[in-house]
Amino acid sequence: MAGETVPTLATKRVSPHTVRHTPAVHLLRAGVDINTIRAWLGHVSLDKRRSRLR
Repeated sequence: MAGETVPTLATKRVSPHTVRHTPAVHLLRAGVDINTIRAWLGHVSLDKRRSRLR
């Protein structure tokens, strides 16, 4: 497991959502267009995500 190689990871909770969400937020903050991020994540609609962006 990663926690054996990097001990500080042993206490962190990392889910598939975190793995997708974190780089998406970094891209958004870096100025990448939301539609580019949406396509990268494979989302067809932004309706559910718009409320999280406000």
